[in-house]
Amino acid sequence: MKKWWIILLASTLGLTFCGRKTTSPSGTVIKKGEPAPKKKQYSINDIRFIESLPLDQVISKAKAENKPIFIDFYTPTCQPCKWLDQDVYRNNEPTSYYFNKYYINLKVDGTSKLGKPIAEKYQIGAYPSMLFLDAGGSVVKKHSGMLAGSKLVKLGEDALQIIRNR
Repeated sequence: MKKWWIILLASTLGLTFCGRKTTSPSGTVIKKGEPAPKKKQYSINDIRFIESLPLDQVISKAKAENKPIFIDFYTPTCQPCKWLDQDVYRNNEPTSYYFNKYYINLKVDGTSKLGKPIAEKYQIGAYPSMLFLDAGGSVVKKHSGMLAGSKLVKLGEDALQIIRNR
């Protein structure tokens, strides 16, 4: 009888601690035994986004490099935003080549502490939204909703033409 109690107690404790969840420093919930999330890896065919710089530093970088700014506004729960990230911004050579060559690219979570003030400044009310800014931070073109890569490049070309004609 004593043996059964020990087995029952051991199995209960094992189940309690084996399924425990922990939180990574970034706030991501990780189940025990799962690997920690990896840092984003970009391939040559991905748009290279800046994700953690304040807007004023991005504008300074744009002025220094004499490039306009492309901002992708998203939220973590937005399904169209996830589609854009997977199918348009990644593994899409014509799109990534164009944006990496001609723009400073910024990805902004409109619900985050860093992103919310930027979304409010530019009056972003729908996700996904894309902004094209000149190097000084003034809006040249704005789009809300999903786009195929070729249409996004066309928007980028139109914005660049407007900037060059100023």
